Amino acid sequence: IYSDTELDIIKSTLINRNLMTCFDGFRIQDIGLVSWIKTHFPGKSIHLNPEMGFQNSVAIERAFDSGITSFTFNHETPIDVIRQIHTSNNSAKRFEVYTQGPILIQYSRRRFLNNIYHRQENRFSLSAEDPELKSRLFQFLDTPFGHFMFAHFHRSLASSRDKLASLNPLSLLIDGRGQANDYIKISLELYSSLEHYSLEVLNQKINALHKISNRPQKPSFFLSNNTDYDWRDEHAYSEEPIGKIVSSSKRDGIIIELFTPVDADQDLMCINPDQTQTLFKLPPILDDSARHINPLPPFQLHYIPPHIKGLQTKGFLYFKNT
Repeated sequence: IYSDTELDIIKSTLINRNLMTCFDGFRIQDIGLVSWIKTHFPGKSIHLNPEMGFQNSVAIERAFDSGITSFTFNHETPIDVIRQIHTSNNSAKRFEVYTQGPILIQYSRRRFLNNIYHRQENRFSLSAEDPELKSRLFQFLDTPFGHFMFAHFHRSLASSRDKLASLNPLSLLIDGRGQANDYIKISLELYSSLEHYSLEVLNQKINALHKISNRPQKPSFFLSNNTDYDWRDEHAYSEEPIGKIVSSSKRDGIIIELFTPVDADQDLMCINPDQTQTLFKLPPILDDSARHINPLPPFQLHYIPPHIKGLQTKGFLYFKNT
């Protein structure tokens, strides 16, 4: 983030030191700098890498209309938007997609941590847990460039490699801010040969990134699947879920899917995406001939006509005593 004074320093330095031939273009976060670059450095390419926003094709197209030559699909750009732009793209427009790394949610030029802890290091990092949702561990990074706050999970598209492959050709952006060298090394290995790994090796590398960063690896808004409010870490529970809530509607009732046979009238626990928990008794469920189904078979959709308060869509189901 630059002030007008610093922009003047950048401009005078580039011109007075004859540095104009040393680079082809600018990589910026703030779209407001496009007009500044076009005015003072006409002919240079402009790559826009926004940390957030640009969630629809209209916004991205307007960015190109303003004069950018390439663009980064950030963690907020859904795959449907990327596909829409990708299929209608002409060769003059170039794209990359944010593939792996932390998600910046706050920045300030002031060094808040340094002011509190009076540390002398040029760079140090701390983690803090949300007291209301224990699985949300945010990272704070203090550097000479200011204060950075990152989300409790990392953006990771490795588990969506088939969808990612369908978007080729795209450049892949890996962000290693505040991460260990091994994190960057494994990320480069992972995405340079993503399509060649077996599922077992793929999961091993994703788990290694999880372990090194101590952060869940999630696709964020890439799949538009409510990962913005789903704070659960499935590894925090001792038992695997025995089912999930596919749909929960006051008007239409509830649809569940089970992963194992479950007896009717069973006491179950639902852990919702917002971390609330609901104990309930599985009501009798009838087949098309109005006969009771027992036990309920797995990997089928089962309809519960009466709405049960406290069961949210995408809730995980567990046996009560587990």
